Amino acid sequence: MWIHAVSVGEAVAARTTIDILRGDGRRFLLTVTTPAARALMARDPAPDVTLGPSPLDLPGTVARFLDHWRPDLLVLIESEIWPLMLLELERRGIPAAIVNARLSARSARRWRWLGSYGRRIFATLDCVLARDVQMAGRYAELGAARVAVAGDIKAAACPLPVEDDWLAELRASPNTRFLWLAASTHEGEEEIVAEAQRLLRQCHAGARLALAPRHPERADHLDAMLRRTGLVVERLSLARVPTASADIWLIDRIGVLGTLFEHVHAAFIGGSLVPLGGHNPFEAIRHGALPVMGPFLEKLGDEAARLRASGALAIIADADELADHVARVFQRGHAGEAVECERRALAAMRAGKHALVARELEPLLSGDSEREPPLSDNSEREPLLSDDDERDTGR
Repeated sequence: MWIHAVSVGEAVAARTTIDILRGDGRRFLLTVTTPAARALMARDPAPDVTLGPSPLDLPGTVARFLDHWRPDLLVLIESEIWPLMLLELERRGIPAAIVNARLSARSARRWRWLGSYGRRIFATLDCVLARDVQMAGRYAELGAARVAVAGDIKAAACPLPVEDDWLAELRASPNTRFLWLAASTHEGEEEIVAEAQRLLRQCHAGARLALAPRHPERADHLDAMLRRTGLVVERLSLARVPTASADIWLIDRIGVLGTLFEHVHAAFIGGSLVPLGGHNPFEAIRHGALPVMGPFLEKLGDEAARLRASGALAIIADADELADHVARVFQRGHAGEAVECERRALAAMRAGKHALVARELEPLLSGDSEREPPLSDNSEREPLLSDDDERDTGR
């Protein structure tokens, strides 16, 4: 089975999809686009998962890729529509599905402008599991025949890995008693969370911010920018625990958010103070941290309203409101009853979503789809990568 995800957020959903579809003798090819997603997936390799390169949507590349890997099913995560790939999969009788499907109003309009060609592409999809009713309607309108609403599969993911020894160090240090986290931040947000930290220090001398940018390769740039504001910056790569003099603890490597979410009570989730739609707040909730986000929540779909109504998600607009919110969490000393209720709800939701995704995708794996069998079955596979490339991709 071939699972494709673009960046870190989609890779989380891809990992959950693999967990759902695992079975005796099944193997998975996972392709990702961004270096951050690739590094994250490579940190915790599974014996049944091969991390490979994603092909460009060009005729020769698509044909060579499929001849080499010969997948039985393609599962796209969220919003990747590759016209040439989908048409070639249909020609070969290989089913294709989208999990966690989303499609913005703008993208839907662009596909509608393509008329019958756009509908032809969407008709190649054997199964679309949409995040909400609105997304499902857009896919159905564009020609996808089998559409179901499955909600956000990220809500059904397992907790992130936690480094127990490091967590014990954090809990034992007096310098992390009032530590809060800004996770998956983007340009334009770091200045806001840094200002919130400056305001917090005026009422909480021990307040410290763990700042984890969405792309850790920006760490050097952020380090210089933050130091120009007069704040004292330390880096995780140089200090496993911040010192008493630190204002901001810059998280300059990936794969550590599980431990940080487990320790802190308040966590700002990025991509939400700038118009990027907001990243995944469920990871924070599963570890007992109260997520706080800005007003840009389009990627969450219907889940945003549900989380806000339950009290498990706080919304802020600027640095002043963010500082006030974190200060209130510090005063309570815990993330609150709402988060505990939401954690229980997520655990129950996980079982239901896993069953729904399995029920919709298993027929494609068992050959119960309406596709014709492949036109040919070439036993000889042309090598797609050099030996060096294979080592680089973890094959």
